[in-house]
Amino acid sequence: MDWRRKPKHKVLLIADDHKLRDIDLNVDMASVTDHRSGRAWGLVPGAVIPRYHTRKPYLVVCGRSDGPFNARKGKWEVFDESEVSRIAAQCADKEIAELPRRAIQEMAASIMKLSIAGLTLAVAVMAAVVAISSGTVRIPGL
Repeated sequence: MDWRRKPKHKVLLIADDHKLRDIDLNVDMASVTDHRSGRAWGLVPGAVIPRYHTRKPYLVVCGRSDGPFNARKGKWEVFDESEVSRIAAQCADKEIAELPRRAIQEMAASIMKLSIAGLTLAVAVMAAVVAISSGTVRIPGL
């Protein structure tokens, strides 16, 4: 189990009704992801800008575009297929590299659950034996 939280990034989302929504999105490999809507936008360093009267870096994104707004270029970023494929390959390589570590963590968690269940059962059996041998609990027929 990985107890660490994913890093967050401030995002200004331009909604379909032309309102700005200030949201925090999870940062994945070279992208920010909105898991509720199932959308992701590329995290381009040139597109990260400070919000007016703040020092917090924001990424300006639109629900109809996969690329963020690049303030330095003054236009929306467009990603070509080769760059998207490269990012996807990096993510897949990272996931494949983490599989053995995740398997070890899952095995350790299952062993821990089994140990706790065994200890609980042992304590319950010992308590029953003590109660029966002290005469506090009587079993009919004995």
